[in-house]
Amino acid sequence: MASRFPLKPTLFLSLVSVLAGVSCATPTKSRWKPVTLERAWSRSTVADSYYGALQPAVITPQVQKDILISGNSIDGIQAFHAKSGNSLWKLPLKNGLEGVTFDDKNNVYFGADNGQFYHLNGLTGEVIWSFSLGSESVSSPLIQGNFIFHTTMNGSLFCIERETGRVLWVKSRPAKDSVTVRGTTSPVFFDGKVAVGYSDGYFVVYTAIDGSVAWEKALGDNKKYNDVDARPIVTDKCILVATVAETLFCMDKANGNIVWRLDEGGTSQTVCVENDTIYLSQENAILKVNLPSGKVIKRFPIDKKWGMVTGAALYKNWLVFGLSAGPLVVMDKESGEWVDTFASGRGITAIPAVSDTGEIYITSNQANVYKLRMVLNHGSQRKKSLFNLF
Repeated sequence: MASRFPLKPTLFLSLVSVLAGVSCATPTKSRWKPVTLERAWSRSTVADSYYGALQPAVITPQVQKDILISGNSIDGIQAFHAKSGNSLWKLPLKNGLEGVTFDDKNNVYFGADNGQFYHLNGLTGEVIWSFSLGSESVSSPLIQGNFIFHTTMNGSLFCIERETGRVLWVKSRPAKDSVTVRGTTSPVFFDGKVAVGYSDGYFVVYTAIDGSVAWEKALGDNKKYNDVDARPIVTDKCILVATVAETLFCMDKANGNIVWRLDEGGTSQTVCVENDTIYLSQENAILKVNLPSGKVIKRFPIDKKWGMVTGAALYKNWLVFGLSAGPLVVMDKESGEWVDTFASGRGITAIPAVSDTGEIYITSNQANVYKLRMVLNHGSQRKKSLFNLF
């Protein structure tokens, strides 16, 4: 006997394809998706609404023990309760800041655009100590033991005693005469050494204890932009260093010898590394690169209408990144498909922060800070959504 409710052929074939494991080309248009972004709260970090031409927020939020530290390059730094979004304190600063480090003992360290370096109590916002750097800052400090390493826009690397704020040594390199990108490298530490990049295309490794040069390499090739602004990544195989112009280098940590170079377009964004895979954010693409060989495995192009791509954060099977003229994106790291997006207004320039439990913290180009949750949709929910088609 024929069924009283026969399936339409097209619907039946679609169901068979899904059940057979055929992936959808545009998962964001699917009725089911493995991850859903939900907004927990959002707060402004500026006293008044900002509609200027400058990007006021390039700071990746920092979270420790349910306290979130964020800020902007307009009027200061602020702390929020990470769970509720309630404001805890704010320190007004003319021209704000563009990078910050918050440790697990409630210490906040940053160089501000007023030329000062600050150590704050993360619970209260109290200034513990500060001193003049003689230059604005756009990078985040590195904390290593009882030392702080910090770079400034005038090409100086400071080594600071953590407890007192006393400057132990300073190494300076003249800024490049020609036009440079606004940015400086956040330092990295390895094997008793501290490494930074410069606007003239040099990458220098210093001995941490006294600032003597261990080795240096000229990575620029006299093009318009040779800046080394991205924070280097130290792996067990090499140190990864990107130039703004067009190259990612894998360099021997002992002497700077080049293991391989990838001339596929440069970046000022920190690369994301998982085991032997590198995810390299470029202006309009994300490249998946094999770490041992430097070979490109896959290219995930991003439409130019979305602007520039931020560095990515990794959570389970997904990459999380922002777009300077578009939304936050959760992307499948294997297929490149956009699983879900979240529109924050005028885009995102700061790299998102993602916790081990799937909370995402972002600062938008309107200087608003958001807490989102990545909700995993399991198989039973998928089954339910499929049968809701009938």
